[in-house]
Amino acid sequence: GQTEVHDEQEIFESENATALGVANRQGDVWGTYLHGVFDANAFRRWFIDRLRVRRGLAPLGGVSATYDIEPALDRLAKVVRESLDINDIYRRMGL
Repeated sequence: GQTEVHDEQEIFESENATALGVANRQGDVWGTYLHGVFDANAFRRWFIDRLRVRRGLAPLGGVSATYDIEPALDRLAKVVRESLDINDIYRRMGL
């Protein structure tokens, strides 16, 4: 696909000035092609604090939870291994 920016505002742009993400003028609707944009703890805190302020809540300011996908993926892989007969799946695949 290709993004066309009309009345929106660019929020992320590549080194060659290609729009990678846009928001509406109010800043309450965002879209981006950047995978993992919320993985960065400081950015996620900033983003959530903006939402808090819009709801009349005080921003928290500091990172209260860190993000690390690897342990979550390890837990998921463990559950999948324990729940499936992997050898049967390999057999059916001809492996």
